[in-house]
Amino acid sequence: MGSKSIVELCTRICSGGTPKSSIAEYYEGGAIPWLNTREINFNRITRTEGFITEAGLAASSAKWIKPNAVIVAMYGATAGKCAIAKVPLTTNQACCNLEINDSIADHRYIYYWLMAHYSQVAGLANGGAQQNLNARQIRELRIDLPELSYQKKVSDLVSALDDAIDLNQRANDYLSELAQVLFIGWFEEHAGEREIASLTDGGEYCTLDKLCSRITDGAHKSPKADPDGVYPMLSVKDMRRYGFSYSSCKRISKADYDGMLANDCVPRVDDILVAKDGSYLKEIFITDEQREEAILSSIAIFRPDTRRIAPEVLLQYLKHPRVLKLVSDNFVSGSALPRIVLKDFKKLMLFVPERGVQEGILPALRSIRKLIRVNEEESARLSSLRDLLLPKLISGEIDVSEVELPMQSNNHLSVG
Repeated sequence: MGSKSIVELCTRICSGGTPKSSIAEYYEGGAIPWLNTREINFNRITRTEGFITEAGLAASSAKWIKPNAVIVAMYGATAGKCAIAKVPLTTNQACCNLEINDSIADHRYIYYWLMAHYSQVAGLANGGAQQNLNARQIRELRIDLPELSYQKKVSDLVSALDDAIDLNQRANDYLSELAQVLFIGWFEEHAGEREIASLTDGGEYCTLDKLCSRITDGAHKSPKADPDGVYPMLSVKDMRRYGFSYSSCKRISKADYDGMLANDCVPRVDDILVAKDGSYLKEIFITDEQREEAILSSIAIFRPDTRRIAPEVLLQYLKHPRVLKLVSDNFVSGSALPRIVLKDFKKLMLFVPERGVQEGILPALRSIRKLIRVNEEESARLSSLRDLLLPKLISGEIDVSEVELPMQSNNHLSVG
């Protein structure tokens, strides 16, 4: 088909908008999915962190985006990253939303092309402290397009890998929910009528800092990224539901890593890591293995005192809806960048049965933790394979014109 610009491939290109955060009626009780650019990370969007109301939609430049739109982040740390909307949604103004004309181009192929050319796209960003793209730069990007049938074949092959990754994610979400259900049943059996958490002293409640040998956060001073560095330096933006994504994290020198290690900014096995800043409490997970990686202050470290509480049990406490609400209502400060105040959070009181009683639920929680880890490791391998193949498929270095794909009832592999 030859070279075409993004604008030639779209039926619509638009950005979104943000209702005024000071007006509660634009957000409270909202049911309209509203995407923030921090949620964009070469992924399929099936749900959003935020929601707005009809009033918020009407009072802002936010607008509905159709399913299968390709969304490109334009501002800040995520500039140049993209995603596919799998549901109707709205976005903030930092998103460039591309509704692809599927009679010309396969929307998945455009998404994968942008993924394969991330460095080129991100390199267009300019500005001072915050590097930004603009819609014009994205509209003018030119793509060498093969025939539509070939695009779909490439997309089907890569989507098959993403389908497997998504399947593992759904399995882990189910396992995580199962762990919480088992924990709640166990807690109710041993705690009777007691609340799981409290803000006032009394009874046999114990503060978080008594259950942990250490509660802290990562480095407050960020070393400069080293182009030759091999040690990951991770922040809250690199956290996922069950571990870290290393695809775009900064790397630092050995000297800087050693300094962060000396300051206890390197997670240990069985530490519980909690998203502290921005999308606080969105991700909470246990460190499964010792790695040479350091974390920044946007992540909190809870180091369980295993004489008092098992890591798997403390994880379920921290993920319990009542605990999450108490923290959100009482231990968070800031509006533009909300963050957990650790010195207050560590005084939260939990009713925790004695350590011996915890042994009754540990086999199930440990089995679930192991299964989640196996699925995450498999997803990491699939992601590495996808990232290895993708540029070769997009460039034509690997020719798939003669490849026969397995057919499903809808005559192609599931949509990416």
